[in-house]
Amino acid sequence: MKPSMTGAASGGVRRGESDEKGGGRRPETCQDLRMEIRRVTQVEAVKDAGHLFDDPPLQEATERFLADERHHLLIACVDDVPAGMVTGVEMTHPDRA
Repeated sequence: MKPSMTGAASGGVRRGESDEKGGGRRPETCQDLRMEIRRVTQVEAVKDAGHLFDDPPLQEATERFLADERHHLLIACVDDVPAGMVTGVEMTHPDRA
């Protein structure tokens, strides 16, 4: 089940709320929210954050990605709910050390 796109998961903006000037949106306070960045090394964690990817993560592709030490996956969680992610792949070039 995907989390609701309100609060921190949507960049701190609640749908339907406008600011006092009447057109923009008012950010939600995040003083009570807990954010944590996690380096993912387990397939199950990728499945739990599957809603963050363009398509559902594939078991074999996930295992292959996580097994390579040059591949990196970070998941941002807000109150233990996956809210964002970034991947990185280290590259080498023939002309660089």
